[in-house]
Amino acid sequence: DGAAGSSRRLLLEELQAHIPPSVLLPESRLQTLLQQAVLWQTVAQTNQPMPAYRALGVSSLFEDLTFSVNDIPRATIQVLEKHSDEVWYVKFSHNGTMLASASKDRVVVIWDVRSPKMPHKAVLNGHTKALSFVAWSPDDEFLLTCGADRLLKLWRVLTGECLRTFAKHTETVTACAWLPDGRHFVSAGVDKNVFLWSTSGSMVQAWHGPRVNDLAVSHTGELLIAVCSNKVRLCRLSTSADGTPRIHTDEEHGFDELGAITSLSLSTDSRFLLLNVASEEIHAWDMHERHMLQKYTGQKQGRFIIRSAFGGLNDAVVVSGSEDSQVYIWHRHDGALLEVLPGHSGSVNAVAWNPCDPHMFASCSDDHTVRVWGLPKGSDRSM
Repeated sequence: DGAAGSSRRLLLEELQAHIPPSVLLPESRLQTLLQQAVLWQTVAQTNQPMPAYRALGVSSLFEDLTFSVNDIPRATIQVLEKHSDEVWYVKFSHNGTMLASASKDRVVVIWDVRSPKMPHKAVLNGHTKALSFVAWSPDDEFLLTCGADRLLKLWRVLTGECLRTFAKHTETVTACAWLPDGRHFVSAGVDKNVFLWSTSGSMVQAWHGPRVNDLAVSHTGELLIAVCSNKVRLCRLSTSADGTPRIHTDEEHGFDELGAITSLSLSTDSRFLLLNVASEEIHAWDMHERHMLQKYTGQKQGRFIIRSAFGGLNDAVVVSGSEDSQVYIWHRHDGALLEVLPGHSGSVNAVAWNPCDPHMFASCSDDHTVRVWGLPKGSDRSM
């Protein structure tokens, strides 16, 4: 078919399989080498803390990565005070404009983080016992809330209206997670049940097994990750032709930790997993390789559920709460402790990094407050 056709390319691909790379360079080899060089710079610069945030896009190939401790958000830029009891969970919306906080006071508050004073947009009342988890829908229009009253509630964020209550669990609901279609979600509880729901109110599937302490769904919607005692359980998710999802419990696999796992957090690409372990360690795992990559130590965790998260540009750091009222930040790749941030006056229960702003994260505490952290005033990147 001549030069304009595909036969020459197909022939070259066929020859590639039989000719050593030293004789015929593999396709896109230069691009691969450049990508590896950028990755090597990111990992190798362990004598300095983290990549600078001078750009929010892909790292430049025209200059070496630069690192500065000054790029870590370490100043309290706002203290949010609306709760009347311990705050147990915080989570930013996917678009980074809102923050939801859940409290022992049975209320969820939604904050507008675009405004300098970060006023509350809505207060969600309706639960009868302490709340410990929220989940934003993929389009940020809806919010799921759950906790000790054994209920899940679905809210419309714009109006603060409760659209539906899901009452099937018989004990505390520990966690919930949306599927990417925005029409289904999963929930887990102390009652050892995992339920797959439709937002219309119907239960699609039930799975009974060990007590689930925390769970997540990969960003592709192909994997359910649940932590039960010291085990990480992985189950494939699929969707039928009519759009109905299914948990393949018969294909369950996973791996074990050395101690009890209290919470999990996924990386942006859903490949890497942070596990808070009762032994006062946080472990980073590669789920593809089933291999522990790093341990992070220093934070205090003994009596309470403490949550951690990946954060920063390219998930370059790990941040965690702690029972000693401080926030801990580590270099993700080498595990070096970078910052210990005072400010709270009670146990810091959870942290969340803004997915659209590498200079902002939030923490919540038994002191009834939520703190939003950013760069110190006067920094050229805080403008």
